[in-house]
Amino acid sequence: MSSISCFNACAQIGTEEALNLILKVSSNIPQAFLSDSNLLSSLIDALMKCGNTVYAQSLFETSTMKTLSMYTAMMKGFIINNMADKAIKLFDDIKNPNEVTINLLFNACAQLGTAKELSLVKNVSSNIPKSFHQNPFIQTSLIDALMKCGDTLAAQSLFDTIKARNLFIYGAMMKGFIINNMASKAINIFNQVKNPDRVLYLLFFNACAQMGTEEALNLTKKVSSNIPQVFLSDPNLLSSLLDALAMCSDIKTAQSLFERSKIHTLSIYSVMMKGFIVNDMAPKAIDIFNNIHKDEFQRENNQDKILNLSNKMKNEFSRSDITIYLCLIKALADIGIFSISQSMVQQIPSYYLSDYRIQNSLIINSYGLNGMSMQAVELFRKMPKEFIDESTYIDCLSRAAIFDEAQQLIDQFEHHHMPVWSMYMALLSGARNEKNANLSQNIFDRMKKHFPELKSSLVSASILLSNVYASTGDHEKASNIRMELEKSGAKKKVGLSITEIDGKILQFRAHDQSHHRSTDIYIEADRISQELIEYGHKYDSSWITRPLQPDETIESVLCGHSERLAIAAHFIDNRKPKIIQITKNLRICGDCHRVTKIIAALRQCEIVVRDANRIHHFYTNGQCSCNDYF
Repeated sequence: MSSISCFNACAQIGTEEALNLILKVSSNIPQAFLSDSNLLSSLIDALMKCGNTVYAQSLFETSTMKTLSMYTAMMKGFIINNMADKAIKLFDDIKNPNEVTINLLFNACAQLGTAKELSLVKNVSSNIPKSFHQNPFIQTSLIDALMKCGDTLAAQSLFDTIKARNLFIYGAMMKGFIINNMASKAINIFNQVKNPDRVLYLLFFNACAQMGTEEALNLTKKVSSNIPQVFLSDPNLLSSLLDALAMCSDIKTAQSLFERSKIHTLSIYSVMMKGFIVNDMAPKAIDIFNNIHKDEFQRENNQDKILNLSNKMKNEFSRSDITIYLCLIKALADIGIFSISQSMVQQIPSYYLSDYRIQNSLIINSYGLNGMSMQAVELFRKMPKEFIDESTYIDCLSRAAIFDEAQQLIDQFEHHHMPVWSMYMALLSGARNEKNANLSQNIFDRMKKHFPELKSSLVSASILLSNVYASTGDHEKASNIRMELEKSGAKKKVGLSITEIDGKILQFRAHDQSHHRSTDIYIEADRISQELIEYGHKYDSSWITRPLQPDETIESVLCGHSERLAIAAHFIDNRKPKIIQITKNLRICGDCHRVTKIIAALRQCEIVVRDANRIHHFYTNGQCSCNDYF
């Protein structure tokens, strides 16, 4: 029993020292004792949790009396060590699986998340005893597996049949919807919970961060104002709240909360740095990085420890602070200091980056977002395959108009994974930027085939396709697509621009006449248009996606865009604002982008526009933070 207790304790610790103790103790155990299935199970479990999968597998394979507890230890160990395929293969050898091994199988399938695993999950779940389906652990892991394999409809159907729902089940649904980019559905699930715990609040804020809309910001503020204060002492929950505020463009409130909080963990620093970067405030992200050292020094009185910390921060990239360095690198890239940021990437040992493939890809993607798409692609090509995030790479390839390679990468990805909407949308957006109608049509046809259930998203893709045809002058095809949408009953998302003037929230749509001062707004819009023409601007008709009416001109259509009216509203009555902030629910068009840069320079007013794709800071020098790459 003493050996079992030792192995169990070592399994909880999971360190290299614990592994050495396991090996020492096990080497002194008589071989006859290893016929004890309980002892062998605890030894295998300890080895797995300390990372020695080879020795654990060797012990298991040489055993002639394999019990369910041993299978359980092996499956759990493979999952912990990211070897889910081996856990699934092992499951096939079990003659009479119990609820625990079924649960582990679903966990393994969730880890891989491919079409093959989805088929296995459905097959196994349909053949297990009915009593298993009443087990809340089975219910939770099954929902998790279905979600991570991309079948949200099956997960929703299962959830609807469960009468006794616990917080874990609600959490699995929320997490699943977030993973599948269906944040609004995650929020709907949250609203069904009477007494959310910290995890559900955290997931709620994650969903709001993913939405990034004004509605999500209002929900974030409402829920956070009613949350038990003790919950906000949880650094993870506070991080998710700060992230939601920042992703919803309220970086001011996020900064205020951050400064008031006494909790300044590395994850919270990381969130704030990312928030400033997303809001195109990279210099402030660098300020946050510089404050990390100061805060650590103030909390630590021991001079020796201060010296050690300083040396560590200067000379080492530890796992605990690697995300901070990644944020710093991206901040440097975002403000154009590419030589330093690239140098820092090369200094980080590859074994640290292996766990941060997404963050690493985001750093490189910042090159693409700043008009350096070819440099981003070249950096991706130099990276080991296991570090590459395919969605980000495809986005960079599409921005660089390297469509053949992007499509090839999608094909390779789909040999082992379910199709991903964002990959196709990136490709379609790239084709739209190049005005490539044939490619756009082919991509859209594949999107309809792969994602028939994403009705509203397909409507957006249809409109984008229509815009491609319109930009090439093929207004007949563009009109046909829009007519088909109308016949199907699909509702086109109405473009809206929202801004605040004198403490009042104003909302504009294209050619809006509903404002009580519309006459003054249009007079100001005409005045601005004349200034633009005198400056030398020529209105770009390729951004008009429908035939002109007899009483319309290219100028009148483009000047009637919602953001133009919102900007004009700020200048009526001879106002001279220093900054204008606008939120759009659609992407800004190329002509509006060009015009807004000129307006910012002519009127010496900074203009911030958050569209559906990114945040644009138009500066008084006539430049935009996106470097004209949107």
